[in-house]
Amino acid sequence: MLNVLSALSLFAALLYIYMGFFIFRAKSQARINRVFLLWCISMSVWSVASGFSYITVTSHNFWVMVSAVGWCFFGAFSLHLVMLLTDIAFVRKPAHILIYLPGMVFWCLSLIEYGSDGGLPENLE
Repeated sequence: MLNVLSALSLFAALLYIYMGFFIFRAKSQARINRVFLLWCISMSVWSVASGFSYITVTSHNFWVMVSAVGWCFFGAFSLHLVMLLTDIAFVRKPAHILIYLPGMVFWCLSLIEYGSDGGLPENLE
């Protein structure tokens, strides 16, 4: 079952990368297309790392830390994308960097939590 989940995750990662670059090549100067590409890369990193974490037990914490890059910034990229779609003025200011601050905090916290020795549940050890 885990190999099926891993294969599905890796297939989804390829699909995300294809969609991201397909849209980006259509009009690479558009800000919305650049944010969409970053959103797709975030989803792809999350999917690849999750796929590898399904099939390995020894380096599970490493793949969880790699997937944290994807899932921590997924919300920020999604919010930025929606704000660009709705043409909210906040996005045009340099303050749009604040959108990514919670993702950075969650990423640092996940690195601290899974970077330690105790990240696996007891039934997997």
